Amino acid sequence: MKNILRSKRGWVAIIEMSMAIVILFSFFILAFDNPLDNKAKDYSNIGQEILYQIENNETIRTWILGGSDLEILMVEQFLREDIMNFDSSVNISLSSSKVPESKDIRAYDYFVTKGEDFKKLKVFLWSE
Repeated sequence: MKNILRSKRGWVAIIEMSMAIVILFSFFILAFDNPLDNKAKDYSNIGQEILYQIENNETIRTWILGGSDLEILMVEQFLREDIMNFDSSVNISLSSSKVPESKDIRAYDYFVTKGEDFKKLKVFLWSE
């Protein structure tokens, strides 16, 4: 009879120890979780903000559709100031020649239309 009771207590101790190990490892996994994509900045909110500005600001749309270098620079400056209010670590460029090669860069395409006139705007975002 004593052997049966000892073996039951032994199983309970093994189950308790196993549960403690599972809880401990779960804590370490949750506490020290460092996914690889934490380094990549999520630009989706900033991309949505740019799209919102382009959609709702008639002046920006006119500048984009005008297409001159000065108007594109004005659009870029306006969006840069707007993004600085949103996230100061993000840079923006509307020209691929201004984009650094060694950065993690996100590119967004926007189509701007007004009647039959349309332009495709490329926006490049990267973090410092």
